[in-house]
Amino acid sequence: VLRIRKPLSDITQNWSDFEKITCRRLVLFDWYASQTDLNVSFKPIEINEFPRYEQGSPIISCIYWDFKKEYYVTSVDIIYLLERLSGINSFDMKEKNRIRRNLQTLESLTIGKPKNFNKNNLNPYELDKFFKLIMSFNSPKPRNIEKDLKIYKWELLEEALQRVLGKYCFDLSNDQTAGLMR
Repeated sequence: VLRIRKPLSDITQNWSDFEKITCRRLVLFDWYASQTDLNVSFKPIEINEFPRYEQGSPIISCIYWDFKKEYYVTSVDIIYLLERLSGINSFDMKEKNRIRRNLQTLESLTIGKPKNFNKNNLNPYELDKFFKLIMSFNSPKPRNIEKDLKIYKWELLEEALQRVLGKYCFDLSNDQTAGLMR
């Protein structure tokens, strides 16, 4: 069972001036496995702290979209976090596609190059601006390549993790990480 130790909505509170200007907060996740649970904690970190954690616990981005006054996470970051929580270094393409299908029932937006603007019935200028903002982020990058990208409201992150991790069995015998056993 996935247990997140505090509400993920805490990440949307008390942003620094730098985070407000850049519309991005880095979130460091940590976890440990007990006999029955995968216990997850998280905290915001400053961009200058990133190199210290780069090879360790997963760091993803909470991205603020000023036009909509909402916080988002990319599908790329969700999959990356799932890889780390499951103890898998990198899911293969088949597994990533399976995860994307599991996430389809959650409300999402597809952002990308101008050809996709009409999919969301949103202001094309604002969509393009938000897409370019996400593409401009340096490491850790919340995207792989400059292409269409699915984004989810930050408030749906826990549901996304529960939904996907609930499809798997885990070997919780290792104290630090869970081993995916599908």
